[in-house]
This record gives sequence, C-alpha cells and structure tokens, in this order.
Amino acid sequence: MYTRFVVKMTNYCSKVFPVFRMLLLYYATAVFSPFLLEKSL
Repeated sequence: MYTRFVVKMTNYCSKVFPVFRMLLLYYATAVFSPFLLEKSL
C-alpha cells in the first residue's frame, strides 16, 4: 500500500511539477525584473 502511494505521488508530481515550475519561474521573473532593470539603469 505504501509503495503504491509513493508511485501515485511520483506520477502526480511528474505531471504537476513542470506546470508549477513554469508558474514559479514566471512569478520570479515578474517580481525580479523591475529590480534588475533598476539596477542596470
């Protein structure tokens, strides 16, 4: 049962993680780009 749970979680993470990483990357870019632009100017 535990092994099946781990496999299910691994499959779930492999489906969700790319989307989550893209959102995180987009959010980080949106947050940090003004600071980077201010520093470069």
